[in-house]
Amino acid sequence: AARAKAQKLIRTGALRRRETNGGKAGAVGEAITQFHDASYVNRGLERLQALSALDVQRVVKKYLIDAKAVIITYTQEAK
Repeated sequence: AARAKAQKLIRTGALRRRETNGGKAGAVGEAITQFHDASYVNRGLERLQALSALDVQRVVKKYLIDAKAVIITYTQEAK
């Protein structure tokens, strides 16, 4: 359920950004600079939606190393 919610939020955010001409131009520019392919703008969201929980876990294990983790706890000041 959490994965589906996260995917929905990402998709909705990306589509909202593309509602303006500037947003569309930004998405195409990003596709060109990162993937050297303007048409990637049409495939990127679908590829993201196809990710499984195992895909995400594999990347987390590879790039997010526990030994270098920093945990910050915010507390509310007493009034």
